[in-house]
Amino acid sequence: MNGRRLLFLWILAAAAAKADLVVTRQDFMTGLTLAVGATFRVPPSADHERWTVTYPHEIVRALTRADRIEHPDARGWRFETIARGSGELTFTGFVPPDGADRPNPPKLVLHVTVQ
Repeated sequence: MNGRRLLFLWILAAAAAKADLVVTRQDFMTGLTLAVGATFRVPPSADHERWTVTYPHEIVRALTRADRIEHPDARGWRFETIARGSGELTFTGFVPPDGADRPNPPKLVLHVTVQ
């Protein structure tokens, strides 16, 4: 029985270590500092169906499928840090050409430092 309990605790600890950090509004103001191999998730913060996303490919890899980058689900975008360095991820809501009467789209910039 103790062996099963230890195995369960080990699996639970491993799962917790791999949990995504969820980016908050505060993180957009202060930036993130993460270790190589960390994963994080950026929830969409406005009611836009389509987004333009840019990120530093040399330090961050998108875990979101390529066909979902412009159209994320409610959970948003997932990324993994892959190398040391720093850069900015930019999320800009898309406004169609006929959307002149709409307000400016949101532009969210997240500074990430990988150590």
